[in-house]
Amino acid sequence: MDTPKPSHADVPVPPPLLFLVVWGLGFGLNLIAPLTMRAATSRTWAAWALLLIGSLLVAWALVTLWRAKTAILPHDETKHFVTHGLYRRTRNPIYLGLALLYLSAALFAGIMWPILLLPLLVRVVDRWVIQREEAYLVGLFPDVYEPYSERTARWVLR
Repeated sequence: MDTPKPSHADVPVPPPLLFLVVWGLGFGLNLIAPLTMRAATSRTWAAWALLLIGSLLVAWALVTLWRAKTAILPHDETKHFVTHGLYRRTRNPIYLGLALLYLSAALFAGIMWPILLLPLLVRVVDRWVIQREEAYLVGLFPDVYEPYSERTARWVLR
């Protein structure tokens, strides 16, 4: 007897909420123990660059999924496996873009705590979100997901 395939990835928390919560934690820690950056034009330019790149990554990835008529949110059913556009270079362009937006916000605010918490955030997103999404996709597309994951980076552009 075949086990029924799940209708969506078993992601317990919406990924953007994780980014907001950890950023908020960093902001809260900054209120308790300030770790601020000096004002600098280069920091502002870097923040704008990260904002632009992160926004473009998220928008491009969302449009790619929308055009493919497949799930954008992890609690929706995936109908098609997308390997074109940014997904040819990274398996998680939306999370990469959100990480850049997160860094941009820290630079604009001039506080270090969110930056120091970024490795924890990446680990949480990897464990709570990406691994669950990947297990779901392996179950749906067993013949194509493994070769795709071997040639495509999880986070960074390859």
